[in-house]
Amino acid sequence: MILEASEWNLSIVEEHFEELQSLWLRRLVAIESREWFESDIRKLDARIAAHADSLVLSFEHALAFFLENLQGEQEQVFSAAFPLSYIASTESIELIFSKLEGASLSGMNGFADALSHAEHYPEWTKKHGLVKSASLPVAGVVAYALAMHGMLQSVENIVEMLLKSSEASENVRGWTILNHVRQAKLRPEYIEQAWAHEDPSVGIAATNAAIWTKQPWFESFCLAQCHQSSNHRLSAGKALSIIGRSSHADTIKSILLDEALGPQRIEFASAFGHPSLLPMLVELMCSSDPQVASASMGEFQRMTNLDIESETREKVLSSNQIASELENDFADEVIMPDVDKAKQRMKDHMSEWSSFARLHRGISAETESEVVGSSNADLAAQMEATMRMAFSGSANVTYASRIQTRGRWVIGRLSAR
Repeated sequence: MILEASEWNLSIVEEHFEELQSLWLRRLVAIESREWFESDIRKLDARIAAHADSLVLSFEHALAFFLENLQGEQEQVFSAAFPLSYIASTESIELIFSKLEGASLSGMNGFADALSHAEHYPEWTKKHGLVKSASLPVAGVVAYALAMHGMLQSVENIVEMLLKSSEASENVRGWTILNHVRQAKLRPEYIEQAWAHEDPSVGIAATNAAIWTKQPWFESFCLAQCHQSSNHRLSAGKALSIIGRSSHADTIKSILLDEALGPQRIEFASAFGHPSLLPMLVELMCSSDPQVASASMGEFQRMTNLDIESETREKVLSSNQIASELENDFADEVIMPDVDKAKQRMKDHMSEWSSFARLHRGISAETESEVVGSSNADLAAQMEATMRMAFSGSANVTYASRIQTRGRWVIGRLSAR
């Protein structure tokens, strides 16, 4: 049944659209979160699908609305382009690509999200030629989407151009495309340059690419960087916490003890997961820095799945001597650990945990198969385990399989017939 335009209420369309924007922003954060689990992301994806399907049905009656929103920020562009990509008609795909050129950097990310998460259809994959002929921002988006679907034919030129771009988002896109190129040959200096970038997202993307493409020199490179007083010690420690083995525990411990690296170093503990780190985490809970003490508590809890929180809250005061009294009055508070409880928990369970190569939420995470797909493992742990599988070559896994939406839409597919 085709409804007349007069029967469509634009306010309902806007409601679905606004909800889709909100849900997508949540998903961007959730997909590699330590707080989310597989069941959570599947529920979120079901909600995303429901709102996207509703927007598919409204396409013909709210065309001006879609066109207007193809020019905006990431979540706005995604929420317009994603339903259009599922309609998959020549008209809807041409609408998407007509707005690519001239989009803002944030908007480009929205187009990349939409095309890479939708089911691929011949209508838009015919745009493969844009990888070579379009402007760099457009070519990068198309190459990224094709790579996520395992359909990118040649990457050398486009990746090189993206990595040389002055825009951090394009650097990240270039590195992420490489996640799908198993035969890629990277050099240590490329990683060092990315780690030195002022935008940390570039360094993280480079680390991920080195792991997904199984660079044979990367593990030893990270070890060497961890043992040097270099500016890259933090980045190398993060990488080693993901791909490292039990024999690297002392190296990770040295990172955890290096106060110069700041509180963020503490998060390497649960990523590495070796039970021998637990006593050190208990020691770090006694730190005079409330951020370090609280972070150490969080890592202990993530590894053991045991609650050791106290009733105490402490403010994270600015180290800036000129910070105003008012700023410190409104400083963030963190939950402090109950150190005695942590010691008792460790005493009660250490004999059981000590045989594990990795400990995650109180269970063995020694093999990646014990983590990936587990209802007990958070999404960050599942991503890290999948990366270890790729790095070791123990399974044929892809970055896209962890990132793409779970399940397939119904109405969009029917509408395309």
